[in-house]
Amino acid sequence: MVGVDLSPAMLAHARRHEEEEPLGIEYVEMDAAQVHRSLAPASFELVTACMSIQDMEDPHQAIKAVGQLLPIGGRLICSVPHPFTEAAYREWERDEEGNKLSLKVDRYFESGTATLQWDMPRLRYSWETPRWRLNLSEWSALVQGAGLVIVGLREPRPTAEQVARRPELDDCRRLPYFLVIESRKLATTH
Repeated sequence: MVGVDLSPAMLAHARRHEEEEPLGIEYVEMDAAQVHRSLAPASFELVTACMSIQDMEDPHQAIKAVGQLLPIGGRLICSVPHPFTEAAYREWERDEEGNKLSLKVDRYFESGTATLQWDMPRLRYSWETPRWRLNLSEWSALVQGAGLVIVGLREPRPTAEQVARRPELDDCRRLPYFLVIESRKLATTH
């Protein structure tokens, strides 16, 4: 198992966990768009990317590079922000008490780079990061452009019990905030 990240701080954190509880994971500092240059072709049966591809400088190149690491039948499973709830315009309609009634969404097809504000109350300080906002057709084209075929889409949501324990998850029960894309490398025919 190999973990790849661009951040030395994140890798140091992961390596500390590996030392405390060894799982045999090798951690490598590199840009995901360059993995095909350092790791052997067709050497991974499964590659995962959890809420990361949309934050990469070139998501298309990253998925294409991963495609080169997969043998025929190999899988890429990635999670990304759901295109519906990542639309260029989104605003909650609220009642007089401030309770959320419905989410107003518009400009779904306005894609490209956006800025994500990290200013949640749980954070010690706030910051901004770039993010790619893509619609479903564009995500599908990225996967297809890497020589992969989508074999499954999932829109995870918490159970009622999970929302009871963590009420802030209620939004995720009402609307899809995440999309999990499962793709496979199939034999090409000429």
